[in-house]
Amino acid sequence: MKNTKKLWLAIAVILAIGFVVTSCDNGEGACTHTGGAAATCTTAQTCTKCGNVMQGVLGHQGLTAAFAATCTAAGNSEVSGTCTRSGCEQPEVIGTVIGALGHQGVNAVAATCTEDGNTGTGTCERCEEVVAGTVINALGHQGLTAAFAATCTAAGNSEVSGTCTRCEEVVAGVVINALGHQGLTAVAATCIEDGDTGTGTCTRCEETVTGTVISALGHATWVWSTYNATTGKVSCAHSGCTGDFAALGDTGPGGGKIFYVTETGFTHYENATDTTGVKRYYLESTTADTATTLAWASSDFANTNIAGTNEHIGTGLRNTLLILGIDADAPAALACRNYSNNSLTDWFLPSRAELIQLYTNRAYVGVFPVSGSSYWSSSQNNSTSAFTHVFGSGVGGNSNKINATRVRPIRAF
Repeated sequence: MKNTKKLWLAIAVILAIGFVVTSCDNGEGACTHTGGAAATCTTAQTCTKCGNVMQGVLGHQGLTAAFAATCTAAGNSEVSGTCTRSGCEQPEVIGTVIGALGHQGVNAVAATCTEDGNTGTGTCERCEEVVAGTVINALGHQGLTAAFAATCTAAGNSEVSGTCTRCEEVVAGVVINALGHQGLTAVAATCIEDGDTGTGTCTRCEETVTGTVISALGHATWVWSTYNATTGKVSCAHSGCTGDFAALGDTGPGGGKIFYVTETGFTHYENATDTTGVKRYYLESTTADTATTLAWASSDFANTNIAGTNEHIGTGLRNTLLILGIDADAPAALACRNYSNNSLTDWFLPSRAELIQLYTNRAYVGVFPVSGSSYWSSSQNNSTSAFTHVFGSGVGGNSNKINATRVRPIRAF
């Protein structure tokens, strides 16, 4: 019995020694292993003498298994997470991230410089989710010139402007007009005198400015209610017009065209017995003949002498009144006296000299016959004829008083 106990004790000792002393082939016979650093999640425990592995790598624990990516969430092709083993030297395990796949089959709209886009709207073909999409804000233009202030001589811009380097759109911005110099002495142009945009030193930019000449405006439409019969001058519609003489071809107060102007004036006789007269400066003519050609005298006075008619400028009205004083129905003279326009009734048959002036300046009045076509004057040649003028050829002459001839009323003012 005692021997049996001794045997089992010897076996136990041998087994205990076997855990420490293990035979290894290191070339020197059996090695009694001595353990190095304890095994970890990532490293094994090896014998410090022979280098043989005494305990294998433990591996991480508590990690998340590999999982697939979805349309909206990333996945991982390996285990990942934080190792729960105490003392792990590299607890954070990243694995290999698989990016979110993104929805497919939805209508994405790219943002532009001026319009918002969208990540996509519709039903995803992969996950069947109904996707509202996310607004992508408009990108805004790029490469434009920043807003800049206007100066006295150059325009500015209150916003960015130029050609966008992204979309190539030309962006005008909001132009600020050049401010113009200030503190200069400007002179306004009048109807007859030049003006100036301004001369002096600008109080804004301190530039010395010579200014630019503003040409005289020229007269606008005459305002005949301002006509001064004493001076012969009239003001035009321009503000500040101080008055001037009207010109050939201008419209007169009677609505006709001016064909004679003299700044020194002429004597105009206003009735049959007038020997003094009044000063006038203009003659105007209607722009058309009377409706029909007319005789100078009615048939009962075809051979009647009209004493006192004259050929000079200023005598046309007196001549007309002398004719009608004897021959009240004299067709040419009566048609002129009966003519009225713009409430003016002082029209008359022109004297010979007045008729010649009408021919000379006919281009300022309007269309006249290009050939033939005599016009009556109010100047008598003799008891049976009166002076005429042929506007087609410019030749003066006379005609029998009962001949039908063209008539053109005029007036003096």
